[in-house]
Amino acid sequence: MTHKELTNIEGKYTQSTLDDDIYKMNTQYAAFVLFPRAKVQYKYILRSDVKFPKGFGAVLRDIIHQYSGLTAPEGAEEFLNRRCGYLPPTFINFLLNFRFNPSEVGIIQHKDGSIEIDIEGYFFSAIRWEVTLMATISELYFLMTGEADKIDIERMNNSGEKASHLRLHAIKFAEFGTRRRFSFANQLHTVKELKRNGWDSFIGTSNVHIAMMEDLTPIGTQGHEWFMFHLAMYGARMANVMGMRNWADVFNGDNGIILPDTFTTDEFLKVFDKRMSKLYDGSRWDSGSYKDFTDKFVEHYKKFKIDHTSKQYVYSDGINSLQKCYDIVSYGHKTHNIPRGHLPLGIGTWFTNDFEGITPLNQVIKMWAAQPIEDGRWIDVCKISDSFGKVTGEKEEADLTMKVLGVNLEDLQKKSEEAEVSEV
Repeated sequence: MTHKELTNIEGKYTQSTLDDDIYKMNTQYAAFVLFPRAKVQYKYILRSDVKFPKGFGAVLRDIIHQYSGLTAPEGAEEFLNRRCGYLPPTFINFLLNFRFNPSEVGIIQHKDGSIEIDIEGYFFSAIRWEVTLMATISELYFLMTGEADKIDIERMNNSGEKASHLRLHAIKFAEFGTRRRFSFANQLHTVKELKRNGWDSFIGTSNVHIAMMEDLTPIGTQGHEWFMFHLAMYGARMANVMGMRNWADVFNGDNGIILPDTFTTDEFLKVFDKRMSKLYDGSRWDSGSYKDFTDKFVEHYKKFKIDHTSKQYVYSDGINSLQKCYDIVSYGHKTHNIPRGHLPLGIGTWFTNDFEGITPLNQVIKMWAAQPIEDGRWIDVCKISDSFGKVTGEKEEADLTMKVLGVNLEDLQKKSEEAEVSEV
């Protein structure tokens, strides 16, 4: 394809300012309310050994430059008020008028084909680049490598079959696949198939634009960056405490699924007190062992004499087979008597980029540093996670955070390896 064809964004890449995951807008709102002057930095991380085609960086820059002209789709105000009523009219108005700022993004392609992407800006603005950039990178990569020419989305997409199996096993599930999607067209087709075949087992999509097109509920709450920012603001020992308290203050009981593994779930549970345990509706598993995650939260609730069967347990880490879906839900239901409806799955790449012969990009964009107050000083941040391979940030900051919290890197690696073996 020519440079002109590749940089024509109509019908490709990002469709509007709402072609993004709802958790980014939720976290954007919290940052907008509590930290309007804070600044942040993000970095692009590619976990797989992939070299991008020659000229990829230049084309990506041209596409990103055009995103300043993206707007919210017609009818967005009515949809957001109806489906996302927990967001106040003032912020919905902000979303309707939000514009991407391409000057926040720096892109360099090196001679070896690798790309380096840095994002810097105000927290409430720069936060919106993560999913948008990765979705664009993914679709552009498959276009420039010619892989997109091999795929017939209508014929090869098998999401409907997956949805039928999940429905027959009474498994609730949502689509979380924007960031690594094969293309926008495939994600839209996927959601249509999930809706058609999943019936009431399909609870929605994380993508707000597509949710609006299909009149679905946008699904998602918060990202790791919320707690990572609090690491810079309050320090390692108070990051989880203040992160959960501030979130609760902003949303007043709404958006009550907490993400516990930014600095390991064990560390989170130490400060997840009785009040917060009762206030939050449940938690989301995103690393480590799903069995350990479930066991730990069940025991935690029992310790406070909270009915663990009343809570939600959301699973979203690397779900890539029907068998894994069955195993996760069966474990929670049979081992702990948790209702199947309280064990929903958030499934990403397996829905939106699952084609024979295609290897999805194993990519993430993570917060790297923050400037919580206007003193010009940048503070490095990190994410530890329950999986050894998901640790991000400068090594010195990660080591210091683990030292302060008492997290042992060797133990973390051992637990990660044990989890992989026990859940194969």
